[in-house]
Amino acid sequence: MNETSVGLRAAPGLDLIKWTAPAVMALMILAVMAFWPRYLSSPATLGTPFLHFHAITATLWFALLFTQPLLIRNRKPAWHRRLGYASLALAPLVVAAFVLAAHSQLGSRSAPDVWPLGRYILYLQLSLGALFGLFWLMGMLERRDRLVHARYMVATGLTFIDPVLARLLPDLGIPPQFVTFAVTDIILLALIWLERDARRGREVFPIVLALFLLSQLPVFMGLTDSPAWEAFAGWYLSLPLT
Repeated sequence: MNETSVGLRAAPGLDLIKWTAPAVMALMILAVMAFWPRYLSSPATLGTPFLHFHAITATLWFALLFTQPLLIRNRKPAWHRRLGYASLALAPLVVAAFVLAAHSQLGSRSAPDVWPLGRYILYLQLSLGALFGLFWLMGMLERRDRLVHARYMVATGLTFIDPVLARLLPDLGIPPQFVTFAVTDIILLALIWLERDARRGREVFPIVLALFLLSQLPVFMGLTDSPAWEAFAGWYLSLPLT
């Protein structure tokens, strides 16, 4: 095992090199299942250019998260760094895709009977896009510290749990985010527990959990129905983005 592999194994029971790629693959399989009925089964007729852009950038990001730990595991740090530089272009495109998809879908839901749902979905998409961008930026700023950098990159993948899992859940009579947010938070709590004896890098997942909880509060408090958010949604829809 090389120095990089040792550096990323922060505590017994948790090895990012070993578990990140299988976890990303599992999420990709769930994503195919989630988006097959209403998009992947017939993208030409069910999708829009902005949805295609969102799907392509997200898929490329999944591929990056899947490949990077494998490159480290196979002792190819030079290729790992080269693909890391590619994220300088890809990550902003992922954030832009969140923004454009949110604007496009809000416009398609602007009828009076679905306007509240549109505001709700708008918040989900913008908040998750903001979290993705923030985790990526924090990871890049800490790229010289392998432990911290790798954990923030893993955190970017957690922002896709809600849009994937929400489409797989049956109708429970409650907003699906009550389940999807709980799953995300439980995963982070498990990661925090597994890293409890780590000497370095264990502060990352508590920070990530705190940011997720902060972004989830408006949903649980019903603030997406507030006049302030309604005004923001109207202004956002008026922008000539899509």
